[in-house]
Amino acid sequence: MNRKIIIRILIFLLVGMILFSSIYYVFAEGIDDSSFTAASIILVETESGDILYEKDPDVRRAPASTTKLITALLAVEHLPLEKVVTVPAEAQTGGSVMGLKPGQTVTVETLLYGLLLSSGNDAAVTIAIEISGNVEDFAVLMNEKAKALGMLNSHFVTASGLDDQDHYVTARDMSYVAREVYKDPLLRRIISTTTVTRYTEDKTVSFVMENTNMLIHTPEKMPDGSPYSGPEFLYTYANGMKTGSTAKAKGCLIASAEKEDLSLIAVILGDKSSGELERWTDAAMLFDFGFSQYQKVLLTDLIGEDILLDVEGAPVVDGVQQKLKCLPVTMDGSYYLMIKGELDRSLLTHEINRNESVLTAPLNDGTEVGTIIIKNDGHVMMYGKLLAAESMITDEEYRQKQEQSVIITDDTNGVIKEDVFKRMFWPVLVVILIVLTILLIYFILLRKNRYAKVHGKDDYSKDLRRNVKRERERYVPRTAREDDPSYESTANRGSIGRRVRRK
Repeated sequence: MNRKIIIRILIFLLVGMILFSSIYYVFAEGIDDSSFTAASIILVETESGDILYEKDPDVRRAPASTTKLITALLAVEHLPLEKVVTVPAEAQTGGSVMGLKPGQTVTVETLLYGLLLSSGNDAAVTIAIEISGNVEDFAVLMNEKAKALGMLNSHFVTASGLDDQDHYVTARDMSYVAREVYKDPLLRRIISTTTVTRYTEDKTVSFVMENTNMLIHTPEKMPDGSPYSGPEFLYTYANGMKTGSTAKAKGCLIASAEKEDLSLIAVILGDKSSGELERWTDAAMLFDFGFSQYQKVLLTDLIGEDILLDVEGAPVVDGVQQKLKCLPVTMDGSYYLMIKGELDRSLLTHEINRNESVLTAPLNDGTEVGTIIIKNDGHVMMYGKLLAAESMITDEEYRQKQEQSVIITDDTNGVIKEDVFKRMFWPVLVVILIVLTILLIYFILLRKNRYAKVHGKDDYSKDLRRNVKRERERYVPRTAREDDPSYESTANRGSIGRRVRRK
């Protein structure tokens, strides 16, 4: 083999090993904060909110247009999608727009597409004024919503996210907004849309919109209108969310991705890289890390057995007092944990603390009946709650129901049998009639087919008409036949026919 080819192969293998070892180190040991240029980052599991990675998640940052996610939440909460809105004069604003003009009429759904795809500040202002009458009052509503979501270190002033010294968020707080958006089927559909064309109500103006999230869509054109010639950052498992960029905020991105049964959300604020492009590669790196290193495991699988608790006053069945089946959940109410790496289940143990004050029948399902601690090799990995997985009645109530269900006398048996007979009579009769009808049709067709094989197809119909005529003559009184010329002609024809046959 050529020496140069061998050297090239060796160099290729060496480079591959270096790259693989680097990637393996990042994913096996965790992500180093120095890998990112963004100021604040957080990676969470979508359903539980479990944090897989964070970097300065509680430092206040300008959110830019990622603000529009909370504006969208308020829009779907307060406005019907099909409602037609007139664009106000205040919608003539700076920054990114979807292209609205004062006096135009559009639906709320069209405004949401403009808000989340085109990142339209004009759409944000229109929504704010439609809900609250002005942007200032809408900001009050935004802050109330933020508080309800648990956003303790955020404050909103604008509906669009334009810079203001009193308009700030944290990466952790924005993960709460993102998770709430992810729960809404409509908003998920919109943020995952790549391109769409919407219209004013009179169909005279169209709005062609592209998603600004480069993880799911590569722009078709550059800002100057020429064909796009920049880099691509498409990520296979990405499915939406929102971008943002202002002079103060720098590059911002809230992105979501889903692979198999695991969904993740990455919040990236303050990307200062050239062209603010590293937010896209950072998001991809975060998602790769999360998908490769974490698995979603049900708490019941970690415990490996049913949790059954004794309950005072529980029913006694066949001499055995019934136990209450319970479900473990995290303190946030999740039924599973995010586990990093492989898990040696032989090292898992759990402790249960009963809440004796509530473990008395009757009990409703969902009642908190205690707490549970799951440990891995002696170290606490989860402290959670135990919920009743079923309702439980008292032993006295159980015995009363049993007595009511037992058939005590023959008279009762007779009543039950009579009731069953009444309920079953008509259905059975209908079935029998259907079966008889089918059999009758079958035998008629069978007879016709057999006759047709012997005498020919048309003979059967002729004989049938002749038989009907004979039967008619037999039962019609003679006087009626004599008065009816048609019968006379029939008789004559018959006589002539007989005379012809005798000749």
